[in-house]
Amino acid sequence: MKPKKIFLNLLNYCIASFILLNANTVYIHSNPKVYQICQMIFPIICLFFIFISFCFNDFKIDYMFFFGIGVSLYILMWVLYQIAFLGGNRTSLLIPINFCLIFLLIWTQIKKNNLIQLTNTYVNLVVIVAAISIVFWLLTNIFHKLIPSNYVLLYWGYERFIPNYHNLYFETQQWGNIFRNTAIFTEAPMAALNFLVALAFNMIFLNKTKLAKFKSFILIIAGLMTISTTMYIGILALLIYRFFEKTARANKYISLIKFIFIIILFVISAVIVNSLINSKLQTGSGIDRSSDYINGINAWINHPIMGNGLNAGINEGTTIINGEVIGHYGFSSSFSQLLGDSGLFLVVPIFLSILETIRKSIFIKEWKILILSILFMYLVFVSIFTTTYLFMYLLIFIVMWNFSDISELNRKAHLE
Repeated sequence: MKPKKIFLNLLNYCIASFILLNANTVYIHSNPKVYQICQMIFPIICLFFIFISFCFNDFKIDYMFFFGIGVSLYILMWVLYQIAFLGGNRTSLLIPINFCLIFLLIWTQIKKNNLIQLTNTYVNLVVIVAAISIVFWLLTNIFHKLIPSNYVLLYWGYERFIPNYHNLYFETQQWGNIFRNTAIFTEAPMAALNFLVALAFNMIFLNKTKLAKFKSFILIIAGLMTISTTMYIGILALLIYRFFEKTARANKYISLIKFIFIIILFVISAVIVNSLINSKLQTGSGIDRSSDYINGINAWINHPIMGNGLNAGINEGTTIINGEVIGHYGFSSSFSQLLGDSGLFLVVPIFLSILETIRKSIFIKEWKILILSILFMYLVFVSIFTTTYLFMYLLIFIVMWNFSDISELNRKAHLE
């Protein structure tokens, strides 16, 4: 392997590591210094990667480049507004900066015909985390062979000390007599979010080898241990997608049989999912999520166009906006946070872009991006990861595909 390629691969792993670290891990929510370091180093590494890519490649600036810069400036307008009029923190300027850098990362990869290189790197890192979490979960919950090496103070939801196993595994949530598999994340839904995103990328774009299938197996097992409805529904949807994808390649008679079976399977799955959701809504988590939606809408009504400002509703206790009691929001749903914090100014372009991608995917029968877009929409409603690098990467990945001028042949060649 050439030194240049080794160096770029190393940078890819550095960038993917920070994307994973920033995705609501215990490390950044138990040590403010780690969070600050992450915020400082990530943009520098991205800039360096982009600079190296431009040095070694003859990129031609196109309309897609200007589109990404324009969107970044649009986000900057909102950030400046919330700093000037809503008392926002100047550190929020990192949002449009990081958005622009992640856009340029993906743009350079498209130009190099290697759109999923960073994605594959992220998947590899999450698989390692998942494999380690399986070992620790079994040794602690099933065989009771390990005790915590120490305890760390976690700043997530409320301050509390949590069991730490050599900084490789943390126990943050209990379910009955056992701990849910939270791996290195602040809670089971955050672990499920990362396991599910990695599983989706692996099953949709990378599932061509035995190694890729083994990675999917590891992610599914670790995901099941999270005891998360989000993960279970996501796994079910991806398995149905894989079955449907294989059906499309069969002859018409086998396709008809499989199609009928898929309808039956879908009906059964819908009943199971409905039961899971109804059960979930009866729990404290489900009730909290319902409250989150309601409070987010109430906050949005106060400032429907520009929102109430970044992180306006995630402070502990009751949120008061313009002297009116709104209630705590943005703690379990990215949609609630986006709606309450940014209003229609950001929500409308985000959702219109995703919906347009879904429409186009159906029209040209590009099922890979279709399922990824639907999964992203699902996660926006059931997970909280709005300001993470992972959210930006997923959004830009989907939207860039939609507005890209890559030929259909190229798209198939590099997304399979």
